[in-house]
Amino acid sequence: GRWSIPGLLRVVALVQALMFILIKANPAVHPHLQLVPQEVLKGDVWRVLSFVFLPPTSSVLWIIFAVMFLIFIGDILESAWGSFRLNLYYFSCVLLLNAAAFLTQRGTGMEATLLYMSLFLAACVIAPEVEIMLFFVFPVKLKFLGWFNAALMVLTLWSFPQAWAAVLAVVIPFACFVGPAWAGRMKHQVG
Repeated sequence: GRWSIPGLLRVVALVQALMFILIKANPAVHPHLQLVPQEVLKGDVWRVLSFVFLPPTSSVLWIIFAVMFLIFIGDILESAWGSFRLNLYYFSCVLLLNAAAFLTQRGTGMEATLLYMSLFLAACVIAPEVEIMLFFVFPVKLKFLGWFNAALMVLTLWSFPQAWAAVLAVVIPFACFVGPAWAGRMKHQVG
């Protein structure tokens, strides 16, 4: 669609890298970018979107890998779905994460992590046979990393029950966008 942002996750990855530099230069900025409903209601409206740009790490080495991996995931999903559908998935997750934060009256601080876990899980289902070199040594298919990622989401829910709404916020779009294809693949494999 003409309303989509082509290469959305490339743009997000670039902004994450810039945010990493900004936060390294001024760590006091970080809390002002998190999704905190009470602060949004006080006028910090940028928080409804800025949380998605928070870097997943404070390590220079790991941010390079995180940015490259986000681009990798984005390329898989955009080639399979097209930019419109990827944009719809991404912004559905963002909208539902905001709804979850306002519903529970607190941000979990894990919204961005859950969003990217959801995207990674979608990529694992879309391209299960794609192989990556884990730690540049071990060849691992995405389907196995997907199961591990799903287990981490369950563990997150078990360890942080207050995050139930945020987890649900990323599972709903996953189920809607990826669920039918995954169910069809499972039915085809069984039948």
